[in-house]
Amino acid sequence: MPLGDTCTGVCRADENDYHPADEILREYCNRGYGRFGCSRFPAGADDALRFSVESSADSGMVRIQYVYEREYGPTRHGRLDYPNVDGLEGRAAQAQLRIFVNEYFGRIRRRAEVEPEG
Repeated sequence: MPLGDTCTGVCRADENDYHPADEILREYCNRGYGRFGCSRFPAGADDALRFSVESSADSGMVRIQYVYEREYGPTRHGRLDYPNVDGLEGRAAQAQLRIFVNEYFGRIRRRAEVEPEG
């Protein structure tokens, strides 16, 4: 899954919060490219937003690269230092970034719990 684990919750495609069915979340919301099957997908919106961690620090600051996609190709991209979300458009993109960063730090914590010190 692009954001880490599968997500559930509220659709933020527009200003009206909506609780999609699990199959819609799994098929479209969690993978991107919702315009091909979601009736709530905003007209003219990019198909997906992808994140990757460029660097992180113990302070919780994370440098993120992001790429907006349409029809399987990049439309625009940038970098930001989380928790600063300048460059991301709308509350849905900002929520996706928060989920991605939380998953990232969760994986680091789980890895540290399993790996022996050496």
